[in-house]
Amino acid sequence: MTHRTFFSPLLSLLAAFFIVNVAVPIVPSANAATGSDFQPGTIINDSIFYNPSTMSPSQIQAFLNAKVPTCRAGYTCLKDYSQNTQSRAAEASLCNQYNGGVKSSSQIIYDVSVACGINPQVILVLLQKEQSLVTDTWPEDIQYRSATGYGCPDTAACDSEYYGFFNQVYNAARQYKVYAKNAASYNYRTGRNNTIQWHPNSACGASTFFIYSQATAGLYNYTPYRPNQAALNNLYGEGDGCSAYGNRNFWRLFTDWFGSTTGGVALIKSNSGTTIYAHYGGKKQGIPSVDVLNAWGLGKLPVSNLTDSEVAAIPERDTILTRLVRNPLQAGMLLVADNSGFFAAWPQMISAWGFNPIQASNISPELLTATTWSGNLSPYFSSPGISGVNLVDTAQYHEFSSWGNLQLWAGDTPNVISVSPEFRSHLAASTPIYTNDFNVGQSRYYIDKNKVYSLNNASSVAFASGKGIAVTQNTLNLFPASGALDQFITSESTGTVYLVDAYKRYGFPTASLFNSYAKPSQSQVVRLSQESFSRLVDGGVIQSRFVKDRASGATYYLNQGLKTLPAQFITSSLSVTLDQNTIATYGGSTSMNCGASNTFIRSNGNPAIYMLEDGIKRPIATEDDYIALNASGTACSLEQEDINLLPSGNVITPFVKVDLTTYLIDSGKRYTLPVGMAAAFGLTSPTTLLSSTLAQYTDGGDMTHELKIGNRYIYVDTNGQYYDTEDSRVAKLWALDTSREFSTSLANKMKRVGNLSRFASSTSASNGTIYLVDDGKFYPIPSHNSLLNAGYSGQPIPSINNSTLASRPGAVWHGYLATDTQGGLYLLNIDKKYPISASDVSKWSTTQTPTELSDIYLGLFSTEQNVQSSLKTSSNPTVYGMRGGTKHGFPSAQAFKDSGIQGTTVVRGNLLESIPNGESW
Repeated sequence: MTHRTFFSPLLSLLAAFFIVNVAVPIVPSANAATGSDFQPGTIINDSIFYNPSTMSPSQIQAFLNAKVPTCRAGYTCLKDYSQNTQSRAAEASLCNQYNGGVKSSSQIIYDVSVACGINPQVILVLLQKEQSLVTDTWPEDIQYRSATGYGCPDTAACDSEYYGFFNQVYNAARQYKVYAKNAASYNYRTGRNNTIQWHPNSACGASTFFIYSQATAGLYNYTPYRPNQAALNNLYGEGDGCSAYGNRNFWRLFTDWFGSTTGGVALIKSNSGTTIYAHYGGKKQGIPSVDVLNAWGLGKLPVSNLTDSEVAAIPERDTILTRLVRNPLQAGMLLVADNSGFFAAWPQMISAWGFNPIQASNISPELLTATTWSGNLSPYFSSPGISGVNLVDTAQYHEFSSWGNLQLWAGDTPNVISVSPEFRSHLAASTPIYTNDFNVGQSRYYIDKNKVYSLNNASSVAFASGKGIAVTQNTLNLFPASGALDQFITSESTGTVYLVDAYKRYGFPTASLFNSYAKPSQSQVVRLSQESFSRLVDGGVIQSRFVKDRASGATYYLNQGLKTLPAQFITSSLSVTLDQNTIATYGGSTSMNCGASNTFIRSNGNPAIYMLEDGIKRPIATEDDYIALNASGTACSLEQEDINLLPSGNVITPFVKVDLTTYLIDSGKRYTLPVGMAAAFGLTSPTTLLSSTLAQYTDGGDMTHELKIGNRYIYVDTNGQYYDTEDSRVAKLWALDTSREFSTSLANKMKRVGNLSRFASSTSASNGTIYLVDDGKFYPIPSHNSLLNAGYSGQPIPSINNSTLASRPGAVWHGYLATDTQGGLYLLNIDKKYPISASDVSKWSTTQTPTELSDIYLGLFSTEQNVQSSLKTSSNPTVYGMRGGTKHGFPSAQAFKDSGIQGTTVVRGNLLESIPNGESW
């Protein structure tokens, strides 16, 4: 509810006073108010405001009569006013039952004050400040209608529901009890700083001050403006355009009519005793020492000596008075440091100053008017006789070495209180504060602008200045806990994230680098103050994910986990050196899985592959080259940012040179290339390789023309051309080494010309000979019929380098007779072989030695029955008999029959043509 807030100061005032009975031995008299005595935080004490026993009905009537001895004719002044009032039921913590009836104004004021527990003097002042009813000699009806201004907001008409003198008096008194019962629901409260406007016009501004009593808070809630200095300077007149008068007038009227609104504090002692008591609020409280007396600002007051019985008759409070008291205005405690004022404090802060919260005294609000509100108790203080600002720490203190160090702990605008040498004399000097890391027992912490972060093993080393202090747990409790401080920070002036290690800060130039360094258990990235940030040594920019253990020298790759680097990585110039505690936070390292020997690297999403050699990355031109060079097929997966940082070397291929020797590398092995062999494979311009790199490949011996790749058998002829076959028998005819496996990459780099078969020809145009291939040798075939007899049936005939043919000569192919390795004799005809029995050898033998062929070659022919001594073709009826290696034709069937030859073998014509002719049989 908003009420009337300011009223004209032109009130009809009488310089009179009324003496009331109070429970203090020194009774104040009413004196004219002085503006300089107005205290905005204590307009009136609760013990006065809520005391309904200050005046009887007759005293109220006498007071009203004195204010208006004679009322103007035709008007009813307040001293003569009466009204029929309604009964009101009791309300818990507000007003007791009120019994209605026709009553005079003085009786209404008294009965309402008793029912609601409000000082009748307060009601009288309220009636005067709102409508001048106490002193008006010709009041209008409207003044009685809105007598206390209840239900009359500044911005609207009065609410008719609350019209009438009794209605106004009762509801105003009740409202002040509502303010007390539901204090937290209203804008202005006791025991804290409150911001209150000077005037309804917000442009006039506001002020902030501490409210000491609930009664004062109620007055501001009823009339929410504070009188400005202009209003106080002209206490009985008008101020300026920003002056409000309601609360000024209340205080001035009460002071002029009834005396002090704060009741005051007196010092008393008995004639026979030495204890001095503070007498306030109707009770006495023992003061144990001069120190406490002076701390409360009471040392300047005279001490009244009373009889023992007079002192004994005054009720005593349950505790003696100390510097530490329970806040009578709200929950909490107050500590009086010096006569300059008292501080609000919570138990941890009180303990930090070396006091025991359990031993706090109980007081009532009147005592607080003897001193002033000085704000909240702070752990930071200055004091005459010691330099600088200090941190209090459970009965000891640490001096801040600089203002900057203080700001690290307390923030940019620290609450530094000033205390006397006497007050801080119970504190012992301890270690000065040079930085913002500290420990409590074995636990380490970091404080930054009043925020405390816990440190783990790694962050303790990271943020250790070497000058951290030890403080108590109680001091730690003074600061809000802000979680754990990991090693990742940023500052107030930059968005860059930094890693802190060994009191150095290393900046992350990219988000991807920071993400790589992030830990699985990482806490928040803490934004440090610029002061804290600037104290960390600038370690530069983190270039890569390569890190080095400062203690062991071991190097790792850090990418969302720690990976051990192979020896081929030489990254000292790229690595950031970190403390072993920092590295340990990433857990155990795992292998980079870069292969067993040489290190190959690549990045995700980029086809480029490199071989690392002595810390230099050498590009590999093709995927085939990579397959040949990398036996394991695995490569270190690095971020492209890191690959870009490694120094670059020349392109590397599988054809390499170390000193004067050339090698071909394939599938983890190195093969020496004899003279001319490189040309055979079409290899030119070898790339230079370090001998240490070559040594990591297994020695495969000398390179030959023969390769085996999967199920393919390859013969390399010359200039990078090759023939192949999947028939292992053919491969053996060519004497290909089928035990040495090679990668497909080698074949991919050469030209496939065709299939291998049991025959070969020369690439030389001057050599038209066709050769039978067996056991790696080339046997010249003398004629076309001989070629057919050797098994030719349309197979491809690869063309081989003439020099190769000449280097592996075989005997001239007999043409149709061959022997096996055991001496068996065969007649060969295209795809068949006919064994010749021992008894018939002389018939088939000639002066030319039969060609010895391998079992593999002979195995390509199907084996038929033994050849007979006579032959014929299917298309020619002539039968030929064999004798002495020549064929003899039978002129007639009778001649054949007469020869005694049993059986005839049918062969193809080309075989008959190959056999020399003899005379007719």
